[in-house]
Amino acid sequence: MQQSRDLSEVGPTNHVRLTSHGDASDLLSATTRLQRDRERDHGFTLVELLVVVVIMGVLATVSVLGVQGLTDRGQETACEADQRVLEIAIETWLSDESLSAGTLTQAALVQAELLRDESTLFEVDALGTVTPVEGGACDQA
Repeated sequence: MQQSRDLSEVGPTNHVRLTSHGDASDLLSATTRLQRDRERDHGFTLVELLVVVVIMGVLATVSVLGVQGLTDRGQETACEADQRVLEIAIETWLSDESLSAGTLTQAALVQAELLRDESTLFEVDALGTVTPVEGGACDQA
C-alpha cells in the first residue's frame, strides 16, 4: 500500500496528512503549495502593524494622563507644605518677644533661622499673612 500526501489536508502548521490514496503528482503539488505559502508568509501586514501602533498610542496616552495627575497632586502637596512651614515660622516669630520687635519679612525669618531660605511660591506681608505669588505654581486663581 503506497501512501501519499493529500492536498486538501494542508493545515496552518504546514503539516500534510498521510492518506492511502493519490499518486506522485499529488505529492509534488502539495510540496509546491507549501513552498508558495512559506514564500508568501514573510512578515506582518499593514493592518496588523497599524493595530499595534494604535494600541501603543492608547497605552501611551493613558500612562501620560496618569503621570500628569500624580505630578499635579505632588505640586499641590508641595504648596500646602511650603505654606504650613511659613505659617509655623511666622507663629514662632510672633511668639518670641525678642524677634517680634523687627519688621516681619521672609528675609527676617531666614535671618532668625526660622526658614532655610525664602519661599518663591508665597509672599508674607508685615501682618504675617501668607499669600501665593501671583502667577506662581501655587496661585489657584
